Amino acid sequence: MKDIMVKIKNNMFLNLLENRNWGVAILLLFSLSIWANEPYFKEQKHTEIQKISKEFQVSSSPSLYVSNRYGDITLLTDKNLKDKIKIEVEIKVSANDPSVAQSRIKEISVNFSQNASDVWAKTQIAESNSFFGLRGRKSSVQMKINYKVSLPVKTHLTLENKYGNIFLNRIEHDVKIDAQYGNLQLGEVLANAKLDLEYISKANMESIKYIDMDASYSNIFVEKADKVDLEASYTNLKLGSIKQLQADVSYGNFDINEADFLSLESDYTNVSIGKISNQLSVDSDYGRVIVKEVLPTTKSVSMKSSYASISVNYHRNWSFNYYFSTSYASLRTPDNLPFTERDHRQTSKYVKGSKGKANNLFRIESDYGGVSITEE
Repeated sequence: MKDIMVKIKNNMFLNLLENRNWGVAILLLFSLSIWANEPYFKEQKHTEIQKISKEFQVSSSPSLYVSNRYGDITLLTDKNLKDKIKIEVEIKVSANDPSVAQSRIKEISVNFSQNASDVWAKTQIAESNSFFGLRGRKSSVQMKINYKVSLPVKTHLTLENKYGNIFLNRIEHDVKIDAQYGNLQLGEVLANAKLDLEYISKANMESIKYIDMDASYSNIFVEKADKVDLEASYTNLKLGSIKQLQADVSYGNFDINEADFLSLESDYTNVSIGKISNQLSVDSDYGRVIVKEVLPTTKSVSMKSSYASISVNYHRNWSFNYYFSTSYASLRTPDNLPFTERDHRQTSKYVKGSKGKANNLFRIESDYGGVSITEE
């Protein structure tokens, strides 16, 4: 039922965007976000609880696979825990009728298995004639399945979770996460993270070596990463310090504090870039792009836009060769910027020249979007 509702709302949202009904589209997306992130468990008159504990002997670098629905996965690594994985599961079922709750909890189990140092834990929920649910509007049964896992810090992780949260404090091995409807909290990941996120109300990531992420209808914050490959749609992205970033984003907001290398393609997105210290490449359609500071160490800035305004501020000590052009849009540059060629017509404008002696490149081409260049 919920998947059907999501598809209906997605189609409505896409139609509104195609017809440029921005205000209505934003209201619909907001309502969808609220709907998707209501409390996923509501206590009713009678509650049944079952607890399961398992412990597995493993090597110091094991693999763990957890698949869950309707609950949280909390993973806590411990340097002193080198050869064990401990899993605690709490299953909670709530209903107005005690017999319904008692019957339903018997239909929920966890399938554990182990092969050498590979451990699997999967939530199993039998089909039921009763209409149970996540939100409790017309549901007769509520359920919540929470995992708490203690594991070695060098564990290879694969996680799947739907309608619940994931928390991981620290890991020194690769992580793969597929999550829908909930929150995500990642601490320090000293390896690679492969993330597939949908309808995540809040994803916070502190420090990750490499992120390969596909996100939609989510709110994401990454504080620090060495390298990020990102595809996102209908998502708000706020990034801190990223050394190397390649991103393809549409219908959302993109905000990054600083990057060494940044390659960005954006559609219908508002882009804010703090500091660039080496290379910047932007191709943007519909929206706006703001670059707050191009540092003197930067080798190249190349930007193209259609129906998207561009504003770039560069450090006064940056030297570069430049070419700026616009069609059916304004072009503003600093009064003290030297030029060798310049042509300002009613429908098209361009200016080219050089500042200083370096061979750094600065190029902007825009159609139907104004360009403003300033010097700090």
